[in-house]
Amino acid sequence: MEKDTNQISILIVEDSPIQAELLRRLIVSHGYLCQVATDGEAGLMKLKENRPHLVISDIQMPVLDGYQMCERIKSDPQFKNIPVILLTALSDPVDVIRGLNAGAEAYLTKPYDNERLLAQVRRLLSATPIEDKVTENKPLDVEINDAHYSVNASREKILQMLVSTYGNAAHQNQLLQKLEEDLHSLNQQLETKVAQRTASLVEEEKRARNAENRYKTLFDLMPEGVGILDTQEWKFIEFNDVACGQLGYLRSEFEKRSILDLALDNDKAKLLEHLNQALRYPQTSFTTQFLAQDQGLLDMDVRTRLIELDGQRLLNCIFRDMTAINRAKKIEWELEHKSTHDLITDLPSKTLLLDAITQSIHIADRNSSPITVLAIDLNRLNTITASLGHPASDAIQVELAQRLRAIKPKAGMVARIHNQDFIYLVDGSLDPSPITELLTRISRATSTPFNWNGAMLEFEPCIGVSVYPKDAQDANSLLESAEAALFKAKESGRKAIVLASPELKNEVENLIRKENELRSAFANGQLEMFYQPRVDLITGKISGAEALMRWRDPIKGIIPPKDFIPLAEEIGLIRSMTEWALSEVCKQQKKWSDSGIDIVPISVNLVAEQFQDDQIIKTLKTSLDESRLPAKFLEVELTESAAMQDPKKTAQLLNQIRDLGILIAIDDFGTGYSSLAYLEKFPIDILKIDISFVQGVTKDLHSIAITSAIIAMAKELKFLIVAEGVEIEGQREFLSSHHCEEGQGYLFSQPVPADTFKQLLINKVSY
Repeated sequence: MEKDTNQISILIVEDSPIQAELLRRLIVSHGYLCQVATDGEAGLMKLKENRPHLVISDIQMPVLDGYQMCERIKSDPQFKNIPVILLTALSDPVDVIRGLNAGAEAYLTKPYDNERLLAQVRRLLSATPIEDKVTENKPLDVEINDAHYSVNASREKILQMLVSTYGNAAHQNQLLQKLEEDLHSLNQQLETKVAQRTASLVEEEKRARNAENRYKTLFDLMPEGVGILDTQEWKFIEFNDVACGQLGYLRSEFEKRSILDLALDNDKAKLLEHLNQALRYPQTSFTTQFLAQDQGLLDMDVRTRLIELDGQRLLNCIFRDMTAINRAKKIEWELEHKSTHDLITDLPSKTLLLDAITQSIHIADRNSSPITVLAIDLNRLNTITASLGHPASDAIQVELAQRLRAIKPKAGMVARIHNQDFIYLVDGSLDPSPITELLTRISRATSTPFNWNGAMLEFEPCIGVSVYPKDAQDANSLLESAEAALFKAKESGRKAIVLASPELKNEVENLIRKENELRSAFANGQLEMFYQPRVDLITGKISGAEALMRWRDPIKGIIPPKDFIPLAEEIGLIRSMTEWALSEVCKQQKKWSDSGIDIVPISVNLVAEQFQDDQIIKTLKTSLDESRLPAKFLEVELTESAAMQDPKKTAQLLNQIRDLGILIAIDDFGTGYSSLAYLEKFPIDILKIDISFVQGVTKDLHSIAITSAIIAMAKELKFLIVAEGVEIEGQREFLSSHHCEEGQGYLFSQPVPADTFKQLLINKVSY
């Protein structure tokens, strides 16, 4: 007797969010309880947490596919009697054999019919489990395409699997089959009646012609490509317009063409193998690629049905173009993957990590076992980034990710969050190894020198350790506790391992307090813009300025940007603050201009995040439109490293900014190891030499050589050159003698409030 559906739990394992949601709605609408997992590994964890009555799983999934998951379920004595239904676009008999050997009870091809799926669900939930008795049922040997396969399943299960497999294919070809049967029936009736009643011959012939015309009309109106092939040379003897149209051919070009002509040379043998197989089965399906008239490749799903007409064996084929669907599914998977994985190392990001920690906590609570979270970072990595550039830093982090993966416990995860810290999750219930042993392996993996272009770079690891339930009671707190311990370890400036403790809570709360204070300061107008003049190195006159943000706290006074800009970036407030800065600078400039002051161009720093979409263009337009400031008095700055994160996207946005009439400056040039080929393509007006090179031009041959080379290159590319951090007269003399046009630094002026800068403009100060 069938169970009460309100008490029946069904586990859905599907990597496509859309497919999973549609299937979940179908299952829930029929009164079943439902839980969803995104891949085979996650499905096994769900199964162990809350035993379902039945599993419905896709086959092609990342991490662990449906076959592998099914095999692991059936190999576990605790769960082997849970029925498994496999859903897939694969319908090759070999795929069905894989499903049988994996232990699945049913195998349905996509797109599946909802009623057939529900019928299988009801059948399996009400049936007594079929045990595969190896001792009583010898393996069944099957030969497919000259290859031998062994099916290790009971005859009952094989029968049930075959019924579930071919039911869906029969449904998809139902329309054509019905039309063919109608035509055959009418032809038989015609022959009988001709013999019986010659007088009715004309009427019967008319009916037959009408039926044939109806068949022809429906054949031509089928939304998918349909073709009938001879089975000798595989030529099309009949086809509808869709069949030739989706490949870009005219009917005249398609007539008498062999289907083998549509395949690439390397694919012809495989296609012929599929066609020969179609002669051995009433119905088959396979996927292949066809070459269109424009030489483009189309992903094609082909369903075949063997028919006989006038004593001749023919192959009826339905062609479904899957190119757009496959492309969309690939894009969907890539977008979903990028949203949950680190872009540099491809490790899981914070979202997946917190899910894994939460699941491990549930298991740990049942088993009374610990969970350990380790936060890992390398000392000196920021120094390497500053000296060798982001390519070196990225390469080191990719290799570190590979090393950490290699020593990862079976029941663990390596993740990367905040674009920097590596996080290690170890489930003590499944991996009882001492944590000291793992720390030793991590220390060895991180301390081994990294090779960058022949140079061996050595680092010392800093590790923060947090243990559940001692140090925290939930996933977020456990992760924060490990990161707080890592922060403590990094303070030593050398190799260190710090265990979390409740005492670190105060430091975490202090960081949260700072975040709240910054948000409040921004909302209450405590931020203001300071201005640092840019000076013409020949005339000494102010030629421009850079707008720099300051926080004027009513109690602490002026807070420098180094104490709040990194926090703003971390909490996602930096974009809003930058948009405010653009608006504020434009309004201030317009106000000065309207009062009769000769204003100069002022630059505002943009952040890398603003070059991920087109919002910056709207922000700039709004700032200029609302203030009515001429665009020539506004400049935007972005760092070299920010520009090179996505050079093509950056070039596209910079060209749109240039079209607005706004000048563009590259800041901190010389630190990002950018491609000169890309720099030449960027619509740059100003190149700002980084302070680290400028300060060394009076004492360091390396800085002299680099600075001279940057100036020479910028001259060739017609860029205006600005030297940052000019602090002594000797630096000014060197830069001027090497034809650097402008300088900026404390030799001329520190950043000053708006009113002070206004007076500098009014007094036309020279330096």
